[in-house]
Amino acid sequence: TNLSILAPGAFWAVTTKGGATESSFAGTSASAPAVSGAMALVSQARPDLSASGMLALLRATGKPITDTRNGVVTPRIDTLAAVQLPASKLSAYGGAAVNIPDATGSATVTTTTSGFTGALGTVHVSVQIDHSDPSQLRLTLIGPDGTSVLLSDHTGSAEHPINAFYGLTDAPAQSLEAFSGKTANGVWTLRVEDTVTGVTGRIRGFAV
Repeated sequence: TNLSILAPGAFWAVTTKGGATESSFAGTSASAPAVSGAMALVSQARPDLSASGMLALLRATGKPITDTRNGVVTPRIDTLAAVQLPASKLSAYGGAAVNIPDATGSATVTTTTSGFTGALGTVHVSVQIDHSDPSQLRLTLIGPDGTSVLLSDHTGSAEHPINAFYGLTDAPAQSLEAFSGKTANGVWTLRVEDTVTGVTGRIRGFAV
């Protein structure tokens, strides 16, 4: 889904420019400033994160909400949980978008985790990729010790770019339990292969 996150968009009572009270302020007009405020607070708590990294943090700590009409699960922001999450528990790629070679080789982005104590229990992976036909792509997550897991293997629908949080709101092609008990500290790599010619794309965001 292209929907990344949910925010409160109903039951707002606000003071208008003239001093009156508007009790039916709702919709995206209400939810957009809620997300903007949440991003501002997150940027103070985690100044090391890029915009896509801050979004990943809000998605990772949000409350999963299931749309009963279609089964799509989307996190609803929990700003307090986001700013309280230890930095060692979320690491994000902070560079520019990376072009994916069209059927020639692969593209990679990395992020480094440090300060995590103990062994891994679970891993969640945020991935954002602009590509008009994700079914041409193979996505692999590689851990610090070389363990690898397929996140997506030629799945998806045309004109639906990848905006996934594997292990949280989206199911990976292979189980992320392969990382259970492993070390978290070190370099995590996202490798993206485009195996079909004709369409190009780029990696926009990656976080673990």
